[in-house]
Amino acid sequence: MKPSSLLNDLLLLNVSFDIHQLSPFLCWQVIDESQGGRNLMRQVGRHAGSVHLEKGDRVYVCVTAFSGAEGNAPPQDFGGFTIKSCTLQSVPRLRERDTFYSPSPFQCGQSVDGGTAIPIGPFKVVDHGKDERLNAFYERQISEGSVLVDEKMGIWEMSLVLVVEIKPKAATVGSHKRVFRFDPEAEVGTGTSKNL
Repeated sequence: MKPSSLLNDLLLLNVSFDIHQLSPFLCWQVIDESQGGRNLMRQVGRHAGSVHLEKGDRVYVCVTAFSGAEGNAPPQDFGGFTIKSCTLQSVPRLRERDTFYSPSPFQCGQSVDGGTAIPIGPFKVVDHGKDERLNAFYERQISEGSVLVDEKMGIWEMSLVLVVEIKPKAATVGSHKRVFRFDPEAEVGTGTSKNL
């Protein structure tokens, strides 16, 4: 999914959840839309198991909520969701001996605390309907702004915390809030100042 209103060279952090799921964990993947949908979650090599970014990358966040089938029951449509908050946080890893990388790989002017917590948003609805392959209704929203990777190299623990309000289809049932998260490792450039 690539909204036509966005630039061609974008990194899309895709996260998703089902409104009925029990766990707080988001499913996720990072796609480089400028390079034919290249997945930035490395499976092999020195960056395996992490999200590999480069200085100058602009990262957008795309959130998809599903309402999938439960057991033998058909999937139930839902009235959408509102993103109450979305925060990207980072914790630097040790660089060498007793020095650490900067607080965040992202431009610190976007943070609320000098570097480690960056609010994402606002979001807009870009797609909704029924995914026949997954047998689930869905709504997809994307951030209108991006975060800019401002560091040349380093390693950070990264997390995204998402607070959403889920709206039922029936007006007789009230909405409810949920908190979801994911916690990958992010590497920029070679990840280290020395080739290990």
